[in-house]
Amino acid sequence: MQSVNAQPFAVKSDQSTEAAYKSSDLMIGKTTNVAPSEDATVVRVNHVMSRIMITLEAGNGFTAESLAAASVSVRINGVKCNSTVNLSTGVATPVGEPST
Repeated sequence: MQSVNAQPFAVKSDQSTEAAYKSSDLMIGKTTNVAPSEDATVVRVNHVMSRIMITLEAGNGFTAESLAAASVSVRINGVKCNSTVNLSTGVATPVGEPST
């Protein structure tokens, strides 16, 4: 581990597969004032990274059928895929150059 205050983390620029999508998700959880015991401890977790949901709909020359049959991909410009994450606070800070 690099640093609790600046742990490097990167998301995949191509998340078209389930594995790439899942490996780009970062969840952080913590609990305080818990003594060691044999009982289960509840740890609430939160997603740290942003999530964009894109829904393609028919229109602009595409019918529902032609859109379903088309090989369509979506690219988003200007996204930073690298960050440092403060594991104590759960805050991610983007670093590096933007990409597509």
